Amino acid sequence: MIYEKLVTSSGIEFAYTDSGVPSQSQYATIIAVHGMIFCAPVFKRAQEVAFKRGVRFVAINRRNYPGSTSFTPEESHTLEQGSSEEKAEFWRDRGHEIAVFIDAFIKENNIPPISNGGQSGGIILLGWSLGCGEANTTVAHVDTLPPLLCSRLAAYIRALILYDASPRVLGLPVTVNEWGPFHGERIPPELRAQASLQWTTAYFEHGDLSARDPNALSFTLPSTGRPGTIHNMSQSDQEEIIQLQELANDSTFIRHLTDQRRDAYRKAFYDSSIRQLLPNMKVSYIVGEQSHSVMISGLWDVQKEADENKNVSIDFRLIPGFNHFAHWDEPERAVDLFLECAVF
Repeated sequence: MIYEKLVTSSGIEFAYTDSGVPSQSQYATIIAVHGMIFCAPVFKRAQEVAFKRGVRFVAINRRNYPGSTSFTPEESHTLEQGSSEEKAEFWRDRGHEIAVFIDAFIKENNIPPISNGGQSGGIILLGWSLGCGEANTTVAHVDTLPPLLCSRLAAYIRALILYDASPRVLGLPVTVNEWGPFHGERIPPELRAQASLQWTTAYFEHGDLSARDPNALSFTLPSTGRPGTIHNMSQSDQEEIIQLQELANDSTFIRHLTDQRRDAYRKAFYDSSIRQLLPNMKVSYIVGEQSHSVMISGLWDVQKEADENKNVSIDFRLIPGFNHFAHWDEPERAVDLFLECAVF
């Protein structure tokens, strides 16, 4: 995979993939933030579809992933041993980096702003899995950006989409039973990573989800009705997408930033001042009906919180036939869904 590179004003370099400029002059741009282990090329099938749909699709590699700036020893120390205030600044800075990337990308590429009553142009910020955390902190901390940068984002950001986030990514507790290959004591340690890849990309057959009943969830056993996504990836696909060496670092992110993730999620979703600064931003939370049980229970928990915040509108969707990797297995449906979630 050949990445393009962008160095922000703060000196942070992001590697990214870009579907390219569509033929239409007023096109929407999706900027996606990937999850744990599976980096930016995991979106390449969706990028191909987006280009055909007249949409530009950009997928960035998070810090530490190929081509993007690694964390400094000082940043890693703050993450693991910093005070609550230092960790809050650390998480704010990750959001600022992506905001500055978006701003620089807009300027360098003459990206069309929101136009035609919200029907075209603008930026759709898409967080997937672990990347939902970075998407949240980007939005949550626009109020601490320079005023000109903030006003430019206000003219561009039309949607924040959280796609298949686990509760821990949002800093929330897991409220249902949980299992995965890393919890399997009888799985030899040297096989757990590979077992996890197969389990993470699987499809799950749950019961009736309409009642939000945890007893309807399948916690452990993948479906035999459809092979997991990894079986739909060639060896070369896996080699460019899967970065197992980042597992430990991403796990550290989850363990040490619980409060900061929760604060950023709630601010991005419910803070009226953020909504005023980004008046065109529609917020959506989507999960596949065949994703892991914790993804579905997490959506239910966020729905419950949203029900208690009467002043905000959030679009919640459970999508039939989708697992955690719908953008790979079902790219046409996935891209159409992302665009639908950005319609005012």
